[in-house]
Amino acid sequence: MTHRDCHLIEIVVPAHNEAAILDANIERLLDAASGFGFSWAITIVDSDTCTLTFNTTGLQTDATTSQDYPIGSVTFTLVGPDATVTATFTMDSTVEATLVVDTVPGVFTINLSTRSVTHSR
Repeated sequence: MTHRDCHLIEIVVPAHNEAAILDANIERLLDAASGFGFSWAITIVDSDTCTLTFNTTGLQTDATTSQDYPIGSVTFTLVGPDATVTATFTMDSTVEATLVVDTVPGVFTINLSTRSVTHSR
């Protein structure tokens, strides 16, 4: 096991009656996740109680040959029976990325090299 394998982000995709669009959405998610710089897994669950959408418009993973980290944002929205949560993962081609979750005060800063996370309010 490598150091990279010790840090896993699991992306859970709830799906119910989305067969027509699931492949395209998973492809978009795979494209976005390939630029994360750490290990990840995608789990698809059959759920008729919540939906997950994400937007990767403008995400650049190979804008230049010297680009080490992605540029852009990935926005996730999870709608469930009791709440809606939106989170935005933003990268600016540097080693640090930010994660803002609308229901959590403050900002999470992720060091993409060390895979460490800090939280500030």
